[in-house]
Amino acid sequence: MFQRADTGEDGGHGVVDCVHEDVRCATPRSPLRPWEGRPADLAAGGIADDRGVAAALALGAADALIGTRFQATAESLADPATAEAIVSGRGQDTERSGVLDIARGAGRPAAKYTARTLDHP
Repeated sequence: MFQRADTGEDGGHGVVDCVHEDVRCATPRSPLRPWEGRPADLAAGGIADDRGVAAALALGAADALIGTRFQATAESLADPATAEAIVSGRGQDTERSGVLDIARGAGRPAAKYTARTLDHP
């Protein structure tokens, strides 16, 4: 799985910037059956809409993962203020924080691996 800045990669790179290079450098696969021989290449981080998915697929990822965006759907159990912050938020409205890892008990060093989260009430 290719994860970049929005999913904890510490270099501040978006996933779409790096998928093509990562796929190109990975173990060669059959162009007719790209899923055989090794795990599929998945792109995650900063993908929020159909354009992000299309870009990841066009650059060689087998699929794309969308996470935070689904908290803003009608089906989500997220707090309405959280959903509104996601919908109205912009890139500069996020901040790096280890609070999600702490809440999940992930045990990752928060100083090195942090998630970008929305700063909201």
